Amino acid sequence: TVKLHDGRVLDKKQLFVEAVRCDPNASVAYLNLGLSMVPGETMQLDNGRVLDQKQLFLEAIRCDSNCSIAFRNLGATLAVGETVQLDDGRVLDKKQLYVEAIRCDRDTKPAYLGLVRSLTAGELVKLHDGRELDQKQLYAEVIRCDPDDSEVYNELADELKPGETVRLHDGRVVGKKQLLVEAIRCNPNNSKSFIQLANVLAADETVKLHDGRVVDKMQLNVEAIRCNPNLSSAYFNLAYFLANGEMARLHDGRALGKKELYVEAIRCDRDHTLAYNNLGFALAAGETVRLHDGRVMDEKQLYVEAIRCNPDHILAWINLSNILAVGETVQLHD
Repeated sequence: TVKLHDGRVLDKKQLFVEAVRCDPNASVAYLNLGLSMVPGETMQLDNGRVLDQKQLFLEAIRCDSNCSIAFRNLGATLAVGETVQLDDGRVLDKKQLYVEAIRCDRDTKPAYLGLVRSLTAGELVKLHDGRELDQKQLYAEVIRCDPDDSEVYNELADELKPGETVRLHDGRVVGKKQLLVEAIRCNPNNSKSFIQLANVLAADETVKLHDGRVVDKMQLNVEAIRCNPNLSSAYFNLAYFLANGEMARLHDGRALGKKELYVEAIRCDRDHTLAYNNLGFALAAGETVRLHDGRVMDEKQLYVEAIRCNPDHILAWINLSNILAVGETVQLHD
């Protein structure tokens, strides 16, 4: 808050209300007041009107029909299927508001991002310059505006089918692997990028990162664990691809085998069906394993846990039945 010479103590929002009082056509005052509020909140202006966020962004647009920030923030406040009427009579939905924001500023990354995330697969959107773009092309526009956003490369990689490519504005034609390598360049501590790249590589395939390292599937999963030591899927993937007797060395210095990696996967996700099932399958007859919660379990108990996590997991039922003697029974979780 700040104390004025007339004795009033005003906060940020109240100061913007005063700015609107001084100039009821000041787009920036309505815009900043809207940006300072949360959804559902209202503010009373000096003229007695009580406005919420959407109405304030509409006022900003009334005062300046080229205010890109107002259009995109108004779009962000709308639910899918919701519309809003502008002062000029047009009724626009979420996507159309983002298109307007791009008309006002063709380099507005958040508008392209909001637009691409509001489209369905295969849907096209027409911009004011006449171009009809799909999700992949909109992601390329986001990358043009900001070529160093790791998450955008991840999202675009998610959109591509195996073997599919997309042309970026710098002329490169890239597929899933190259996009994920770019994601790692932008943020070498993003576990999602490493795990996704590991998942798209073939078992004996390698890929070169921007730092010069040539890495395979296993090393990418190790990197994912470095970024997030509680990433269950990375431990599981390492265990799955390790040969019996082989060890994986983590960045913390530990060398873990197949069973230890499945135990780590369960530590991170207590309901990991496949980790319980595969750990049970990796044990020898009569062998037990201690989990991080202190439980000591044998094959049967691990398969029972797998069934608890997913009663429709066929392999756990088959594996459990295969180790039971004729006439032997086992108690399942209710």
